Amino acid sequence: MRRPSAIGGTIVAALLSGTAGAMAGPWQDGMAAYNRGDYVSAIRLLRPLAEAGNSKAQSLMGTAQSRELDKDKRRKIVFDIERLLVDDAARPIILH
Repeated sequence: MRRPSAIGGTIVAALLSGTAGAMAGPWQDGMAAYNRGDYVSAIRLLRPLAEAGNSKAQSLMGTAQSRELDKDKRRKIVFDIERLLVDDAARPIILH
């Protein structure tokens, strides 16, 4: 007959041997995406939780959407500035 502690140790060792990544759920994956600045993926992963009523997911989704919009606005501003600089450089210089 085996001792219960040996069986328990075997079970714990099996659980800890590389299954941590497989146990991550939508919340952990959504948080990881959010923390690395991948707001589109964060929104995609957190949406089911938010729709199910998870208030933390709802709040984080709102923040992620806002930050993604901010990134788009910054890209547009940079594009507009670059376009103005190119247009200005293409304008002929008139000396009086």
